[in-house]
Amino acid sequence: MRHIFEILRNTHSYSRPNKNLGARLAVLALAALLALGGCAGPSVKPADIQLPPQEAARYLGRHWRLDPAAQARLTKDFWRQYFACWQDPRPEEGLVAMVDEFADKTAQPGLGENLLPRDPAWVEALEANAALASYPNAARPGLTVGWLNLRVLPTDRPSVGEANAPGDLTFDRLQQSLLPPNLPVYVHHQSRDGAWLLVQTPIAWGWLPSRQVAAVSQAQQRRWRAAGFMAFLADDQPVNDRDGRFLFMAGLGCLLPVAENGHGALAAVADQHGNAVIVEAHFDRRWATPHPLPLTAVNLAAVIDGQLGRPYGWGGLFGNRDCSATLQDVFRVFGLWLPRNSGDQAETGRRLGLAGQSAARKEATIVAEGLPGLTILWMPGHVMLYLGDDNGRPVAFHNAWSLRLRDFWGNQGRAILGRALITTLRPGDDLPDLVKPDGVLVNRLEAMTLLVEPSDVLTIR
Repeated sequence: MRHIFEILRNTHSYSRPNKNLGARLAVLALAALLALGGCAGPSVKPADIQLPPQEAARYLGRHWRLDPAAQARLTKDFWRQYFACWQDPRPEEGLVAMVDEFADKTAQPGLGENLLPRDPAWVEALEANAALASYPNAARPGLTVGWLNLRVLPTDRPSVGEANAPGDLTFDRLQQSLLPPNLPVYVHHQSRDGAWLLVQTPIAWGWLPSRQVAAVSQAQQRRWRAAGFMAFLADDQPVNDRDGRFLFMAGLGCLLPVAENGHGALAAVADQHGNAVIVEAHFDRRWATPHPLPLTAVNLAAVIDGQLGRPYGWGGLFGNRDCSATLQDVFRVFGLWLPRNSGDQAETGRRLGLAGQSAARKEATIVAEGLPGLTILWMPGHVMLYLGDDNGRPVAFHNAWSLRLRDFWGNQGRAILGRALITTLRPGDDLPDLVKPDGVLVNRLEAMTLLVEPSDVLTIR
């Protein structure tokens, strides 16, 4: 700011009238504005953008469904993936993953919850508690007994990025994923203090609190796998036992086995010894359906519309979903398995490359070759579901965090979307500070993936 005061000193003359005082004051005001703007911090603000109509059926239409035979094949693969950790435990994968994670986090421990840099010794203490020298020291199947944060390392403490990076504090690098209640897991290892379990899950590897995993017997495994299942269609659905005691809150994609008598469903709770006890589960049946739900345009639109506006949550933080978890849970209802990671989702099906094409060419290719509701659009770090077109412009459903901004002085910022929504492939294109070309989503698209073949989609009337 010193140069401003020099201007001010030169602007005022006490020895004689100054005919250029007004002009000099204008220069002063401009200099102050430039200085203040140059010192401004990163801007994080809600995205004030135009959105297309937020109604999935408007784009998906009503007159198609997935061939039941194709859906049956996909559902068979779904159950293979869902129970893989029980059927085919692979302890060697967990050891490799943990060695890599500890090495990575020791080199870059990040910031703590107080925004101060973590000492590598903090990670080293976690590694000592992990006691990987005795890995594996456990071998038992289990079920989660509530919503659980699957952690990269055995701690609830976060590791975040730079404190001055816009929006970065919401991204805990130690958050692997959010696991739903009664998900099959396999316990391979227990930490030295007994507080954490290293588990293989259908979603990813990671650490869970030991008190939140119930051990299941072989008989319980057989009972669980032989049952039909109910799938929840919406979030925030209370599940109680037959005496009305609250068990957990179910959400979209949660799966519970149907009771043997065909009425109601079952849930697992943990007894005082950490073993699973199977109980009756009672809930509002209007928000659950026999699994899989037929994959029709109408059903898919209803499930998507139920998610619109749900908050974004990196790795499931705060009980929310990120982009890939949103698509995973939507398609879980229909018996279509999607991996947890966005890059892996882009490999699930027939992939068509878009990299190197112009934005207009990409959009034309998507409209011409994409299957509405059955095509994933991928860019590094993000996935969207192609819904169809709005007057020739492709639109997509996705759960997105933000758009990248850069102001006149080069300050980085974010326009927060922060929720599940329907957009064109150019959301925020009219924002004056949007980073271009990379801030325009269509420019970053590299691939589209058809989850099924066009011949698998039937026209219905």
